[in-house]
Amino acid sequence: MTTDNTGPEQVDFTLLENGLDFVWSAVEHLSVATSKRELKYALLHLVSGIELILKERLRREDWKLLFATPEKANEVLYKTGAFKSVDFSQLIDRVEGYCFDGSWEAAESLRVVRKQRNRFEHFEGTEPAEAVIASTAAALGVILDFIREELSGADDHFTDTEEALLTAIRGKLTGLDAFVETRLKSIAPELEDAYAVLPCPLCQHDALTVDDGVECRFCGYNAEGEAAAHEYVANVREIDRFRLEKDGGVWPVGFCPACDWQACVDADEKGYLCFGCGSKWDPGSFAECGHCGRWIDRDKSDISICDSCFEEQMRKGN
Repeated sequence: MTTDNTGPEQVDFTLLENGLDFVWSAVEHLSVATSKRELKYALLHLVSGIELILKERLRREDWKLLFATPEKANEVLYKTGAFKSVDFSQLIDRVEGYCFDGSWEAAESLRVVRKQRNRFEHFEGTEPAEAVIASTAAALGVILDFIREELSGADDHFTDTEEALLTAIRGKLTGLDAFVETRLKSIAPELEDAYAVLPCPLCQHDALTVDDGVECRFCGYNAEGEAAAHEYVANVREIDRFRLEKDGGVWPVGFCPACDWQACVDADEKGYLCFGCGSKWDPGSFAECGHCGRWIDRDKSDISICDSCFEEQMRKGN
């Protein structure tokens, strides 16, 4: 949305940005849910955001799927938005068919909040506050998982505004008590089966899984191995790189002895863990190369020089 000092010149949202903005509004209302009004708008805005985010997934599959009757899809009508789009039931059915082989168990949480929303928006609502909070918390977790699994792949790209909204939503989650409780219960089995779990650089929950990729099961944070490694050290270990290096210290991110990516983290008492390939070592397993300072796996080398420097020395010797 483009703005100046006098107000917006133009209201301009992408489909995904529009959905994320509604979810962000819902999270804001939930974070100060001190009245029935706050809960009502949290519910209304969350469901609106969920529908738009699911429609974005269909749009990426084929824009014609957004039409209630795809056979009547028209590009001119699509670009102007002047068409009858899928209703909620059709939307869930199509998402299930294209993303979950026809069966998406988590969709039931979305159906629950949709029914609650309909009562409040079109008739009158009589729901215990705890029921509204619990259902919105469950649905929020489902849509965040959906974004992570269906819209955040290697070939998917967010605009800067979409990325900023998603980061803001994730950063606010830890202040939602009901969401935190519901979320931690739902992800517990995944964390138990995970290869390695660390605190997340964004939400700080012990839910960052590191294996063949880095993802937080709580808030959905994900990043390339090297970027995630640096963010972990800065935000979890709370090390100021400028001050550390100014005082002669060494930034605890190095090249991984296994994959040679600069994404291996000295996680203190947790040992060494590569955010690139997922390899891990116990504390004290590494020595530093006497020439370049790279980490060496003590179990695989009995000399104080890394393979690269050793090969370079051999070339010079010849």
